[in-house]
Amino acid sequence: RQRARALLELLPKVGHYGDIASIPLELQDLTSHLRVPNAAMQAVREKQKEIETETGTLMLWLPSGSGAPNRQTEHLIPNGARVEAQYRGAWHNATVVYSSEQSIQISWEYDGSLDEVEPDQVREKDTSNAARAAWLRSHRVMVVLGQEKQRLECLLRVMVASEKPCPGLWSGDDAFEEAQVE
Repeated sequence: RQRARALLELLPKVGHYGDIASIPLELQDLTSHLRVPNAAMQAVREKQKEIETETGTLMLWLPSGSGAPNRQTEHLIPNGARVEAQYRGAWHNATVVYSSEQSIQISWEYDGSLDEVEPDQVREKDTSNAARAAWLRSHRVMVVLGQEKQRLECLLRVMVASEKPCPGLWSGDDAFEEAQVE
């Protein structure tokens, strides 16, 4: 009931192009987010109605400069991520084995040994390509409202629509992590 009420209160606030200032807390469990480069906005908006109709979702846009609403695990480095970790004041290559808010377990690249370090002793390596980084410097956050399976289909179709104006944007090995799909 709270979700239905929140949705009914949200809809009159949606702008002509799907712009919305924020997403109510009651609806955040039913949303996914994707950064869409400004260079791909026209291509995505041209397909928006079609994608919404075929996936049974609602696509909304947060204001320029907004980030996706924080999730509890958003700041955690994903397992398997290649990182640099600090050992005796120097940075060395490692891979994340397990990540929590209090500590990160890593495997050192030079000998494969495991170690547990503080989160501030680990930094992610830049794995994104230069073109993707340039496109995503200027972006809007798209919020998709609906059931999980339909949201994922919608996000994938938006990613495909983004590829024409931004070739290679989502086709790299690290694309899904870089997309910051929530």
